[in-house]
Amino acid sequence: MLRSQLRFTCSDARAPTSGPAERFVKVLQVQEFILESDDASDITSCTDQLAQLKVPCSIPTAAMDGPSVLSSCDLQGIAQYILSGKARSIVVMAGAGISVSSGIPDFRSPGTGLYSQLQRFNLPWPEAVFDIRFFRHNPKPFYLLAKELFPGGYMPTPAHYFIKLLYDKGLLLTAFTQNIDGLEQLAGLPADRVVPAHGSFDGARCIECSRACSMYAVQQAVFDNEVAICNSCGGLVKPDVVFFGEPLPARFHRRRLADLPQADLLIVMGTSLVVQPFAGMIGAVPDSIPRLLINMSRVGEQPCQHRQQQPAAKQQHSASAVRQKACASSSQSSSSDDSEDDRGSVCGAESDATGLTASSSFIYTDSGSSSDADAITSDSAVTTADAAAKSAAMSAYLDFDAGYRDVLHLGECDAGVTQLAALLGWQDDLHELINQGAQDFEESRRDWEA
Repeated sequence: MLRSQLRFTCSDARAPTSGPAERFVKVLQVQEFILESDDASDITSCTDQLAQLKVPCSIPTAAMDGPSVLSSCDLQGIAQYILSGKARSIVVMAGAGISVSSGIPDFRSPGTGLYSQLQRFNLPWPEAVFDIRFFRHNPKPFYLLAKELFPGGYMPTPAHYFIKLLYDKGLLLTAFTQNIDGLEQLAGLPADRVVPAHGSFDGARCIECSRACSMYAVQQAVFDNEVAICNSCGGLVKPDVVFFGEPLPARFHRRRLADLPQADLLIVMGTSLVVQPFAGMIGAVPDSIPRLLINMSRVGEQPCQHRQQQPAAKQQHSASAVRQKACASSSQSSSSDDSEDDRGSVCGAESDATGLTASSSFIYTDSGSSSDADAITSDSAVTTADAAAKSAAMSAYLDFDAGYRDVLHLGECDAGVTQLAALLGWQDDLHELINQGAQDFEESRRDWEA
């Protein structure tokens, strides 16, 4: 029988010393506790007691939903889940980590990440290179960086080809990517299966009159160490890469709202899960589907430290409203799926990391920030209905310790997908894609140089 669980954090002075909660307390670490019982009703009584003590608590997904949906919470379990035929609409969330082995550095690795390397541009802060306000003042740093990131100079990695393999097997629903390097499509994925959350180099427009501009002219300016200027109004031209302070593409909003609820497996690779609304998508998939993280470090988990208490009104959100909030963040998507304008609305929150205005399209979250999905710490009394809503709120986080549906594989993305492909019996297929891709890349490079 699965033991019901309740987690809470509090100071020693507020820790329950009597009553139902005290009987099940096990100290995990300083100020962090877990309550376990074979009787689910104990959770209700303990939750009520903690509410009276005004102690924030959370209920892991496994406690609400029963036994694990996987045979084992590891790559083997994921492989068996796929081979069983249960995964036919796989959604991938990819970050900069899947492109590192191609030679493109990620953003935040100390010393080697792009933000560390950008110090040579004498930026006021690292992220300024992607700030639309700074771009208006000085576009040169971005154009210098664009020369390094421009598509065509890097070969896709095994992680990219694994996503392509999922497509070839008829299992890929959508690949959402934070990357602007275009390597997913270079690996052979059709454009309609790739959703760049932060834009791409596929087009360019003037930041003043919004007129579409020739991408060839932008490319020429980039490699000539110049800045492209609009032929119509003389304004600065920028590739359709989303900057801080700009709206995310409307297509991204439409697809995440439409595709995530249909997913039957979520694979997250190479991302720090700190930039919203992308990071919040992990909570927008159905509660019962597995979620696999292949990453160099643990991310996406609920912070263990004491949370800032939320207004009691936020506790009244239903479970579905919490999930929708995690998916939609604070932005509004385009109302028409047929809209040709891919400029979506702007997220209404400020980035502490960059000090941007309230119209920033990116939101950074960390262990000290609060969100609607964290509305599990309230002065109001906790009821059984609240517990259900809070369980939905918990789905906005990964919980690798619950043994229910979340799987963590620490290591490089290429090694992780190679191991998973071997467990699936797809290693030859993956190697064939990689080898063919290398040949195509070399031919394209020779044609470019010629």
